[in-house]
Amino acid sequence: MESNELIPVQIFHLHYHVEETFITSLYDLQLIEITTIDNVQYVAITHLPQVEKLIRLHSDFNLDADALAIAAHLLEKVDTLQTELNTLRSRLRVYED
Repeated sequence: MESNELIPVQIFHLHYHVEETFITSLYDLQLIEITTIDNVQYVAITHLPQVEKLIRLHSDFNLDADALAIAAHLLEKVDTLQTELNTLRSRLRVYED
């Protein structure tokens, strides 16, 4: 992964106004991936939408990292069920037409 695809955690937490320990706790709960290069921790740009979603949940609802893990799991489940529902609806349309 190229360095322009990575954001240092130190810069990340300053920009989003969250503690570095919060980012580390998300990593410890396997909610995000952190890459370490030369003792500097980075968040991949590709994971930015997921991290931003977790930060919004944390800020808006004052959720700690453990509650975020539960919320992330439930949101993932909702996405899976929504995809399954869309698939079943498209199958049903074949029989309705």
